Amino acid sequence: VAANPDYEKLNSATENGAVYWKPSDVITNSMKSEKITKEGYPYLTDSVHVRYKGWYYNKDGDEVVFDTTEGTSNGYVYKTRVNKVIPGWADMLTNMKEGEEVEVCIPYELAYGTYGSGSIPGYTTLRFYIKLLKIIPDNPGEFD
Repeated sequence: VAANPDYEKLNSATENGAVYWKPSDVITNSMKSEKITKEGYPYLTDSVHVRYKGWYYNKDGDEVVFDTTEGTSNGYVYKTRVNKVIPGWADMLTNMKEGEEVEVCIPYELAYGTYGSGSIPGYTTLRFYIKLLKIIPDNPGEFD
């Protein structure tokens, strides 16, 4: 991915590496936010609503989907605080605006590290489609 000119490099705020991303249009749900941060990007302390699909490639080169909001009967939306997700997600989210969707490649250093998590082995590079649906500022009204 790093050598693919379709992807842009985004250095991590933690200085532990970089994520690589490109615009996407796979996730198809939309919502509107009443308020967004001054610059239009969420801060680490803000909450967000997103839809996503996460996968990695195993040793045989097969795609393994480990989590997704897609295909659920209730149109599931993941709600979280930006600083509660893996560092690669936080880096990407703080550089996205509402309604934007990206495909992002996150190296293990900015994901689950050498130990992994659940069904995700250690040293695993993760890939995601992420669509930022809504930003909920930590301090609503701050930018009125």
